[in-house]
Amino acid sequence: MKKKLFFLLLIFIIVLGCVSGGKTKEETKIEIDMNDPKLIIATKATNTIKIDGDTSEWEGVKSYLVSADMTVHVSGVEEVDESTTNLLSNFFIQWDDKYLYLACNVVDDLIVNNIAPYDNEALYRTDSVEFYIDTRKTGMGKGVYKIAVLPFDSEWGVLACRHEDSNSGPLEIVNPDAKVASKKTKDGYSIELAIPFIYLMRQSPKKGIVFGFSHAVHNSNITDPVTERIGDYVRENMIAWNPEPTIWNRPDAWSNMILQ
Repeated sequence: MKKKLFFLLLIFIIVLGCVSGGKTKEETKIEIDMNDPKLIIATKATNTIKIDGDTSEWEGVKSYLVSADMTVHVSGVEEVDESTTNLLSNFFIQWDDKYLYLACNVVDDLIVNNIAPYDNEALYRTDSVEFYIDTRKTGMGKGVYKIAVLPFDSEWGVLACRHEDSNSGPLEIVNPDAKVASKKTKDGYSIELAIPFIYLMRQSPKKGIVFGFSHAVHNSNITDPVTERIGDYVRENMIAWNPEPTIWNRPDAWSNMILQ
């Protein structure tokens, strides 16, 4: 009899735990300063965004500037010599019920494409961009999401990968439903990305949700024949929206980005 009562009590405790543990976790409310000069506002898209590298459809969307003087001071990185080099990025963010859209127009006098198509990792070795997203602020996020995009490999194709986060690897493998494209422009290159929210969080997006966010640009100015430097580390400059040392590993130093 005692064994039966103990067994029933055990079943009751398990069921009670499942019921209480099965409740949907509430999202975290973040208080942010809307006057913060580093606050990034992601507006909801009103038109369909085609991911083809052409950013003309982003006209009228608020942009944010990463300028040549926003150097990330780490070993091996030099400040941009603005007397000889033009380097900057204007980036944009939009969203809809399915995707977070990222785009940037990079001004770069000399595009270096010395990474082979099969070498889809550590893209910071040469001309490339990165977007850092911290979804943990929502309380329903899936962690830190870091994506690197090489606008052009040695065969002029685009490469993208997640790196140094919980699901690193080529984008087409780890996040097959994400979309990326690049395009050469008269003064550099442009990049567009569409990241499904299912890779970022465990709930549907809505206005008011806050993420941590930053954006970085890596630059090379080598004039050697690219075919002689395939795969080499040739980065000379790194600029970022939050130009702190080792910013790629500093979610605490990233800006707030709010869906609006």
